[in-house]
Amino acid sequence: MTGIHESMNVQLLFSDASEQRREELRHAFGSTPGLSILSISPDELTCLPDLDALFLPIIAAERWGSRPLLYQSQILQTHRQQGMPPFIVTGIALNPDDLRINDLPAQLSLVLTAVLDVVQAYNEEHNDPIRTIGIWTHNLSINRMDPAVAGQIIRSTYERKFPR
Repeated sequence: MTGIHESMNVQLLFSDASEQRREELRHAFGSTPGLSILSISPDELTCLPDLDALFLPIIAAERWGSRPLLYQSQILQTHRQQGMPPFIVTGIALNPDDLRINDLPAQLSLVLTAVLDVVQAYNEEHNDPIRTIGIWTHNLSINRMDPAVAGQIIRSTYERKFPR
C-alpha cells in the first residue's frame, strides 16, 4: 500500500531566476520528497517533458477559461497550446473583505492548499493523474517575501497534504 500512496503524491517543481532565492527555498524544503527547486529560467519550465500542469494566477489563466472562484483552485485544459503542458492549475480569489488579502504568507498557504486539494480530487476521478506541477515562484509572490519563510510554508502545507 505504501507504493500506491507515494505514487499519488504530486511533485511540485519551482523555478526562480534568483540563485540566492533558489538556495534558500532548497534549504527550507529539506529532504521533503515532492518538492524541488530547479535551476532553470521560468520560461524553460513549460518545456519540461514530464510536466503535467503549470500553476498560474487566475488572471494569467483567463485565456483557458479561469473564473474567480473564492478560495478554490481550478484545473483547466490547455489543449497543449503554444508548448504548454496539458493543464493549468489556477490560483484562487480571495473575498475582498478577507483580512489575509495583504498577508502574503497566509495567501501562500491558502493557495497551495487549494491547489493540492483540487489536484488530489482530480486525480481520484481520472485515470491519467496530474503528477507534476511547474510553478514560477513569482506567481506565488515568493519574490516579495522572505524565501526561507515561503519555503517553510510550502513544506508544511505539502507535508500536511502528503504526510510521510
